[in-house]
Amino acid sequence: MKTFDVISPMTRQKVGSFPQMDGKEVDAMVAKARKNFETWSVSPIKDRMKILARAADILAENALDYAARISAENGKTQFEAMVADIFSSCDVMHYYSQTAEKTLAPVKVKGNTMMPGRKLYYVYEPKGVIAVISPWNYPFCLSVGPVVSAIAAGNTVVLKPSSQTTDCGMIVKEVLEKAGLPEGVVNIATGSGSVTGQALIENPGIDMFFFTGSTEIGKKVNLKAAERLVPAIMELGGKDAAIVTKNADPEGVMNCKLEGMCFPPVVLTDVTLDMKLMKEETFGPLLPVIPYDNIDEAIKIANSTTYGLSGAVFTKDMEEGRKIASRIKTGSVNINDALITFAAPALPFGGVKESGVGCYHSDVGLRAFTNIKS
Repeated sequence: MKTFDVISPMTRQKVGSFPQMDGKEVDAMVAKARKNFETWSVSPIKDRMKILARAADILAENALDYAARISAENGKTQFEAMVADIFSSCDVMHYYSQTAEKTLAPVKVKGNTMMPGRKLYYVYEPKGVIAVISPWNYPFCLSVGPVVSAIAAGNTVVLKPSSQTTDCGMIVKEVLEKAGLPEGVVNIATGSGSVTGQALIENPGIDMFFFTGSTEIGKKVNLKAAERLVPAIMELGGKDAAIVTKNADPEGVMNCKLEGMCFPPVVLTDVTLDMKLMKEETFGPLLPVIPYDNIDEAIKIANSTTYGLSGAVFTKDMEEGRKIASRIKTGSVNINDALITFAAPALPFGGVKESGVGCYHSDVGLRAFTNIKS
């Protein structure tokens, strides 16, 4: 089997080699996930919850080692890997280990005059084999969220991590299986997006897609899913605006130190909305600043982007903050903070406009990985 190397963007040194899987190997992996679905889908949900609780403990107990592996592959600092990837993943595992049974319990509803004496209810059933395609920027937590949601609901998974951060996908499987997850419930398809990823999205055995990545590629995945009427959750790009009002605390706004990066943080002024910088995602510590004359103008600028993932408002006046937040067209918004909504697993996370379709995390997100039967 062919292999490919993963190179650290920080040191430019080789950090690992992995199989370059082709279509046949992906097909075999999907078939394996299908076979394991037969038993995992009928496993007691309490057993699944216990596995998630143990996985969270294992992840926390070995956090330093896992953070080092994430850092080596991704290039972020070990501190950021710890906080953004590992701690948030522990919280997701703990959340579903405590709430999944209640969230997926049968729901009784009242009858009507046409159905006297009837018992009416609906149930949540697992969809089947879920294909999860994850990115390189938050390679661990953006894999854990959909994978944990899928298996908590009784599905099996084929995870295709970014070829740049393949080991992060391997850690997901490693932690869950150490916690007692049967082998074959979570499977890792390694390789390039153009070969391995393409084979996965074209496989007829996939029952649902969960894609995190660029809007451009997400649209292509969504089209493939639509050809077979397969549901797909798309967590796509973002261009999050932060509105700083005259009532903001300057110290609080600037309390962000992007440390140890190769490219220093840069504040950019004299930018205009027609610049590429303001239209596309920027994976680097660049902060463009646009002045405004009034709040209406600020909101118009914030909403001018084709994206709608997240946003922020900075102000000491909480009533003002909530009013502005209600007018920002995004899937989530933070007041006097940034991205904290993602770290709260009880909150749904997803985007609007070209930032995606559907959401994950929360009770709503867990049920998204199920079929409803009345």
